[in-house]
Amino acid sequence: CDAACGRVGRRCDGALYDHMNTCAALARAYPCPRGCTYEVGEDIPVMVSDPGHPMSGYCLVTDAVPTCRASPPAPSRLCPCV
Repeated sequence: CDAACGRVGRRCDGALYDHMNTCAALARAYPCPRGCTYEVGEDIPVMVSDPGHPMSGYCLVTDAVPTCRASPPAPSRLCPCV
């Protein structure tokens, strides 16, 4: 998210992940065609958008602490840019 926020002239505020790391927040931003589930990773919350990925179409939330520096290889990540 650091890079994604930087591209639009903003910065990532990791404290906001508490409000964004939910299935409801992901469903407002992405279609989540296969539903929402839990995974572990600091590059979550995401919707996996790569059709070749086994989790494609799922929105993912985590109990881990998401970080702004993490950058997932395939998913579309929800970033707290301020």
